[in-house]
Amino acid sequence: MTVEQRIEQLYGPLPQAPSPVAAYVPVVQAGKLLFLSGQGPIINGEQKFTGRVGEDVTMEEGYEAARLCCVNLLAQLKKYIGDLDRVRRVVSVKVYIASGPDFFDQPKVANGMSEFLEQVFGELGRHSLTIQYGGSMNAKNCAELLSKENVDGGLIGGASLKAADFNTIVQAAVEG
Repeated sequence: MTVEQRIEQLYGPLPQAPSPVAAYVPVVQAGKLLFLSGQGPIINGEQKFTGRVGEDVTMEEGYEAARLCCVNLLAQLKKYIGDLDRVRRVVSVKVYIASGPDFFDQPKVANGMSEFLEQVFGELGRHSLTIQYGGSMNAKNCAELLSKENVDGGLIGGASLKAADFNTIVQAAVEG
């Protein structure tokens, strides 16, 4: 079974890669690695999930948002390399989660992407993981994901969450 057939079995047909929402390119190649820009939980051009996990979004919805972000990343990757069977290894995943102050299950949200990558790529989908939470770079999304995949020339990157408090958190950390 091909990677794209596994995606279709697990999710449905791979959607069209979303257009960038700012001044960046979706994929940059450096040698045999591809770096993909963040992707949000978007379906047909509309945000599916918005808000903070643990406040506006449940943990289960955050998980689904992370999974949807992963699907959009794979769509970007397919658009760039043409054939997802060229992926040789998922190297690393970075997940950015906008969550409420009393929410502590960020790893369970990140599993939306991690588990999907393993289901799609098998053992090659297992990766290292970094999670940042408390805020995000996008005022509408509830999860941001970045992953690196060694593709016989490639790597995949992220998705995005709500950012309203991100600057405050960063400023507090710097001042503290």
